[in-house]
Amino acid sequence: MYTLSDDDQRSFSLVSTTGLETIYTPTEQDTDEFELIYGDHDSGSSQGDVSSSDSTSVPPEIHAHEFEHGRRYHSFNSGRYPLPNDIGEQNREDTTHVLMLQLTDGKLFLSDIGEFPKKIIDIGTGTVADLYPSASVVGTDLSPIQPRWMPVNARMFVEDCEDPEWMHGCGFDLIHFRGVAGVLLDLDAVVANAYCNLANGGWIEFQEFDPQVLCDDGTMKKDDQLREFGDISARGMRKYGCAAYGKQDLRRTLERAGFKKIQVVTKKVPISNWPRDKKMRTVGTLMKINILEALEAFAAKPLEALGMTVKERRDLVAEVRKSLDDNRVHRYVNYRFYYGQKDETDSGSGPSME
Repeated sequence: MYTLSDDDQRSFSLVSTTGLETIYTPTEQDTDEFELIYGDHDSGSSQGDVSSSDSTSVPPEIHAHEFEHGRRYHSFNSGRYPLPNDIGEQNREDTTHVLMLQLTDGKLFLSDIGEFPKKIIDIGTGTVADLYPSASVVGTDLSPIQPRWMPVNARMFVEDCEDPEWMHGCGFDLIHFRGVAGVLLDLDAVVANAYCNLANGGWIEFQEFDPQVLCDDGTMKKDDQLREFGDISARGMRKYGCAAYGKQDLRRTLERAGFKKIQVVTKKVPISNWPRDKKMRTVGTLMKINILEALEAFAAKPLEALGMTVKERRDLVAEVRKSLDDNRVHRYVNYRFYYGQKDETDSGSGPSME
């Protein structure tokens, strides 16, 4: 296996099973010719690019990107993930990160990994390196879109977590996933693989939105536009190929893999600023922003997979946008934290998933 030198730790690497490692540095690239197709929403949020003007033997598909529906998508393992990787989607992920920190009073995860973990891997990428300077932190994603400047103990790699061979060794104290479970082709296999790559006593954690829109006080009608959009989008994601989207049973998956001390923590996330509580009003405002940023993304490939026309998708997005301004409707979604620990005395590779 190849490893990065200290001089390269602020760059990104493409690691493949063929042993190829490429160091490259992202730069800004103008993509103004690509505009959103839905309504009159500001298309600027989806523009911008992260590519490379200074690279060595970079496979062209990594930086070529793909453009459809006025959005930019990853090209590594092309078509694997149905949502964009452009600035608009990155802004949405940033909003989700701030929202989650509000829910957890600043905690990045709930697993009890102690104060001095040695090795952490963040699937889909996040930010834990600053809080744990003692740890070597690996971040992975299908897209080379992470910040240029990172803590010295963090390294980012472009790869697919569903590859059976993990290129970063084993012995992790934490394997962290956020917003990933619903798009995995084989959740059980990924979790079983994670079990094998954890240190004894190490933790796995998933953080996931439940796509179902809920209401407890009867203010949401049966034909609520946002709830319908959530249901249709979930069907579209499954039709596109994310068969487990909105249906995965993560507790059961963790149990089958052999994890112990499994916990499931559910937190209500209001949509819009209807709550009286100040903190939850902030959370609700962030969730509304998150949804507004997500509408075109979910209305593109997922809804196209259902056979909906451009006009049908545009009209649906416009209706949902309008409905989000009605604070009389007390809608919310659930955000769930699933985490469990590998047996501290485990001597094998975990139970069979067959």
